[in-house]
Order: sequence, then C-alpha cells, then structure tokens
Amino acid sequence: MVLALPIFDALLRQGFNVYFDSSAGVLSRLLDRFNITVIRDGEKKISTAIWTQIEPWQEGQKTDFAHKKIRFPILTKDQLHKYLQSQNEAYFLPLSPQPYLDHYLGDVQTLVDFIYYANTDKPLQGKRILITGGPTAEDIDPVRFITNRSSGKMGLALARAAFLSGAKVTLILGPTDLVVPLYLDCVQVRSAQQMAEAVFERFDETDIYIGAAAVADFKPAHWSEQKIKKEENAHTLQLELTRTVDILKELQARKKHQMVIGFSVETEHEIENSRKKLENKKLDAIVINNPKHKGAAFNQDTNKVLVLTKQGQIFDLPLMSKFDLALKIMDLLSKWKGEKWTKSK
Repeated sequence: MVLALPIFDALLRQGFNVYFDSSAGVLSRLLDRFNITVIRDGEKKISTAIWTQIEPWQEGQKTDFAHKKIRFPILTKDQLHKYLQSQNEAYFLPLSPQPYLDHYLGDVQTLVDFIYYANTDKPLQGKRILITGGPTAEDIDPVRFITNRSSGKMGLALARAAFLSGAKVTLILGPTDLVVPLYLDCVQVRSAQQMAEAVFERFDETDIYIGAAAVADFKPAHWSEQKIKKEENAHTLQLELTRTVDILKELQARKKHQMVIGFSVETEHEIENSRKKLENKKLDAIVINNPKHKGAAFNQDTNKVLVLTKQGQIFDLPLMSKFDLALKIMDLLSKWKGEKWTKSK
C-alpha cells in the first residue's frame, strides 16, 4: 500500500478518478483523504467509468493499451534483471532511478502519461511531429559559455502532449536538467549549430515542426582553447559575437508539405512584433509568450500564451500548467483545415 501512494497522488494531481480494488475494508478510511474509491471484492465494477486497470508486473505479461491494462512493476532486486530483459518485448514502464523501500518501481510520471494515452482520443494519430526545446549554449572557452533562461519545460510538455495525441514525436532538446521519459525519441544537443543540424536532418520526414527552443541569436566569433585569463589592470573584456544559424529562416526553402509553428518571447508590443516574425519567417502560426506576465516566467510549471495564425486569427490560452497548455495546442493543431483554424475548446 505504501508503495502505491505515489501513484495515487500523481493520478489525482492530473485530475483522474482513482479506483482501488481491495478486500480490506480498513483501506476505505485510509484512502478517504485521497478521494480514492475503494472497490471491494464481490462489488459490481463501475462499468461507466473510464479508467485504466493497473496490474502488478509478472514475467511474460505484456502491456495492453487496447484493453487499458498497464503492468506496473514493484520489483525486488531479484526480479530486477528479468524485468529489464523483458522491456524489449513490450511497452513496459521505465524504472525510477532509485529504489523505494528496497523495491524498484515504475516511473510514476510515465505511468500517468500512459494512462492518458490509454484513455484519450488520438487526434494527431499518424502525424510526425518534430519539436525543439530548451536553451542552447555557445562556448567561449572551456569554462565559460553564453546561454539564456529557458528551462526546456515547455518543449518537453509539447513532446509529451504530441505523443499522447497519437503522433510520432522527436524532441531535440538543448542543455537542461530535465528528466525525459524513455518513451520519447529525444536528441540531446548543446549549441545552436548542433540543434540546426539535427532539425535539418529530420525535417523532410516531418508533418509538423514546432520550434519552441530558445536558440541563441549570437555566439562567440572565436573559441579559445584555453581559459581566457583576466588581465591585472583590465576592467573590461571585449567579446566579439557573430550570428548563429536562423533555423526558422532556413526552413523556408526546405518547406514543402510541413506546417511550421514558431515561438516568440516578447516583453512589449507582443502581437505586433510576433506578427512581423510570423510574416518574415513564413510561419503557419506563432505562439506568443511574455515572461513578464505572472505565472509565465522562465522555469515555471505554468504558462499563458497567445496563438497567432497567418490568417490573422488569435487564440488566447489563459494561465494553466504547461502540460495542459501543450494539450490545448495539440488540439488546436488537429483542427487545422489548410485554410483556417477551428477554435479549440
């Protein structure tokens, strides 16, 4: 029971109704504070409820999304080797990195994502979506580099939401400390040049490109192989910068059937400045983020944005978690009809 509490907590935080199948009546009182329904042996199951059955993992079982069953591992050290071997045979949950009460558990965040996957429609089924996220880091010398405040949380949320919407997703992620779910195809990069090369290599096979990364506009013109030493009497340091590759501009010439979505971080004249970027880069839409708004700053778990389309439509998505916001954006993308956008609910 103690091992299961992190699972219950995570599911409840995501808005799920949680049902626990047990014959122990004492659990009803224990679980009341979690708002969990206990179904005792012999009671009629709630047939109208949409929920996923979570079963303990046993050797030889396979995850079965069609029947909404997910095998959740709670493993002893003796079982660990067999579980790791079985992951090639089915879509099993990755394990959390540290044991809990001498047991290895499935990653709870991945479990929550899989439950979303099993219980929701797939409006982007079959689409191939390429997403960039996080900052880039431009090295000055072996010690110093230029970067920005992007955490990568919005890019990761978009990748999770795209997967849960049925798409085949590739996330190209700059240097962050985020833990990326193992079910995502993630390419880790560092510099703007590396990110550009990773995008160009995959763009032809993409249906939708979402450029959510905060790619550096400038990089040092020269890289020093040794640490730059400060001079005793010098109070300033001159650093020559040069432009980095403009990924969205380069995609103009490569674009064929793809829908291209950009991101714009603006602190003033948001719509006017973003409209110029949308037109100059020939984007299908642009997501406008102002970090000066409460709850929308860098490295937060919430965000609020405007989505501006090339037809001039504006969709105002209010403050919510970045994951919920990403799901809204995926829903909006699924309603693209070639000439207009249908308003997302």
